[in-house]
Amino acid sequence: MLPVSAPVEDGRIHRSVPAGAPYRPLATKEKSKLLLLSTFQPETLARISFTAGLAALRDSPNEWPRTVETYNWRFADRVGQRLVYKSTEFLVGSVLLHEDPRYYLAEQPGVGAKVRNALKQTWMTRRDNGSWAPAWGAFAGAYTTGVVGAQWMPDSRQTAESILIRSSTQIGFRFCNNLLREFGPTLRKKFRR
Repeated sequence: MLPVSAPVEDGRIHRSVPAGAPYRPLATKEKSKLLLLSTFQPETLARISFTAGLAALRDSPNEWPRTVETYNWRFADRVGQRLVYKSTEFLVGSVLLHEDPRYYLAEQPGVGAKVRNALKQTWMTRRDNGSWAPAWGAFAGAYTTGVVGAQWMPDSRQTAESILIRSSTQIGFRFCNNLLREFGPTLRKKFRR
């Protein structure tokens, strides 16, 4: 599992950067390692398993029956979405536009500052030069996922509206992940007591 944050000098790549840490851009090889780890780490696969189970309970899509075999279809759908999203985000964002795939924890304390930071980094990302810019790689990943993922879905999920909803949901998940990155360490400490 990828560490959430730690001192930069430990030699490992972290998906979140602690507040106040000096900026250090990642090499493309480091970005690709981060892509692979964040795609296949246990917590990601657990989240995929959970959402596939919810989809089976909701009978979504309803053209797929609720069986163990179709749970596997739903799981594979979500793994496929993750692969398309992260691969596109890497190629467009990290390689072409020199975006930094890491999350930067809020510099200011407090719930409001953390929520604002999570929202900001839903739409913005750091570039390799340290400046902030629109997160084009994440947007490309989200909307490519909607289009590509529709190809293996039933006909009812191949409409423009369904693709737009599916793609936009990816942006919503990005915000939720950002909130978990901001508040996760605090929550872990409280539950360990």
